[in-house]
Amino acid sequence: MDGRREMFHCASCGKGFTYWVLSSNEHPKVKCYFCGVEFHPKGEAPAAPAPAAVPAPAPAQPAQPAA
Repeated sequence: MDGRREMFHCASCGKGFTYWVLSSNEHPKVKCYFCGVEFHPKGEAPAAPAPAAVPAPAPAQPAQPAA
């Protein structure tokens, strides 16, 4: 595993702790060893793009009675 240990400070209790972070993960989600709060110390990871909206089908036209 390619990575490194990094020092973080909890956003809730303020205590410092180390956490193993993979090199491929730019926005790790860490869990405080002391209070259990999970947070993103380097900012929230970018959200996945939303799927394209599928247009709703056009409403059916009522049949015209034959005159």
